Amino acid sequence: MTSKLWILLGPELGRKEKQIQKLKTEFWGKDGPQKDKNSSDKNETEFVCGFDTVEQIANFIETPSLFDRQQLVFLMQVEELNATETKRLSETIKKSKDYTTIVLVSSETRLSSSLDLAARAQKIVFWKLSESECYDHLVGLTRKKGIQMSSQAVDMMLLMIGHNYSELEFTVNQIHSYVTQHKIHNVGVEEIENWLSHYKQETVFSLFLEISRRNYTIVFDDMKLLLNAGEHPIRIMAGLFYQFNMAFQILREMQKGGSFYSACLAFNVKAKGIQSQYSQFLKHVDMQGMENIFRLCVDTDSYIRSNRATLSADIYMSLFVYNLYQIHVLKRSSFTPF
Repeated sequence: MTSKLWILLGPELGRKEKQIQKLKTEFWGKDGPQKDKNSSDKNETEFVCGFDTVEQIANFIETPSLFDRQQLVFLMQVEELNATETKRLSETIKKSKDYTTIVLVSSETRLSSSLDLAARAQKIVFWKLSESECYDHLVGLTRKKGIQMSSQAVDMMLLMIGHNYSELEFTVNQIHSYVTQHKIHNVGVEEIENWLSHYKQETVFSLFLEISRRNYTIVFDDMKLLLNAGEHPIRIMAGLFYQFNMAFQILREMQKGGSFYSACLAFNVKAKGIQSQYSQFLKHVDMQGMENIFRLCVDTDSYIRSNRATLSADIYMSLFVYNLYQIHVLKRSSFTPF
């Protein structure tokens, strides 16, 4: 561990957590404190700013240790400190002992100017992955695992997971276990659907399945489960809009005189299970209904993003489901305004 001060910044959690684990491994050794023969001379401590006071942190760092020859101190959520607290922490870090390694962790991309320690520190900013970086990373992970995955399946996974680095890795490991167990060699959209069903995960795709069945009691419940699990409303809307738009494309192709099956193939919808969902959904929606659904999606998305939003996002999402029910089941062309 070459630096005695690390600053880990940025909104991307997965790679930041990997760096934290790397620092711990360098401190303790790859087998951890249980196997480190010098573990009795070492101490690892974590403080959470905003929960632990700056005075508690300062007393710990400034007080000489009678037993520890090496200390690793993590200060999490540094962005929670005000200017006075940040200045006090800066003074404390400057007075820290040579045997102490301090790691400042923040979701922000820069620290307060009063915490001016960059010259002493090893600083890394973990930016969110772009869509192309996520795509390349996911493809790389699947190839390392020997998984042959179609581009449509990759798109579906990214829509489901988002730009979360660690969740991408976790999900690929889950899928690898699933395809190995079931001796699947090529993974397409249908295999992803089966995997989701196998693990009984609520996603925007399982949500659309219940929408297609017009099971709106379940849709309400699953929407709450998704929100309570931390799924962002904008991500939910993006996932549903993707599926509504695919249904619209299929419907428009059918109106040109093609069959439902040929329309699905025209847009590379080959999985029987997904074809069945779109077929069920389109039995109860015409072009006017699709236009109303699109208008509802746009209104909901804009209100959630807008400063005009006076209600919490989960209330807007509940109103979205209610209005979707009005359009899809009751065939109403207007819906309750936000």
